[in-house]
Amino acid sequence: MNIYDLKVAVIGVIDELAIVLELTGLHFIKILRILRVVRLIRSLFYMKLIVKLAKKILAPIFSIMILLLLFINIYAIMGIKFYK
Repeated sequence: MNIYDLKVAVIGVIDELAIVLELTGLHFIKILRILRVVRLIRSLFYMKLIVKLAKKILAPIFSIMILLLLFINIYAIMGIKFYK
């Protein structure tokens, strides 16, 4: 668990205690929970970057796989012809 998640958890516990003890004026703590959503949105940028890089890398890998399958088929046909 990182420090940010610890802060959010502690704020959540304080908020629940405020509700149980019927303390007023601590409702602003719920607003602080929204910051976790902001962090999630920021991490979406990195997820988009990872997906973009994966798409970029998969095209050459797919070409190499096609070439490998071609060679496997050629050698399989040659093996069937020679060792029949």
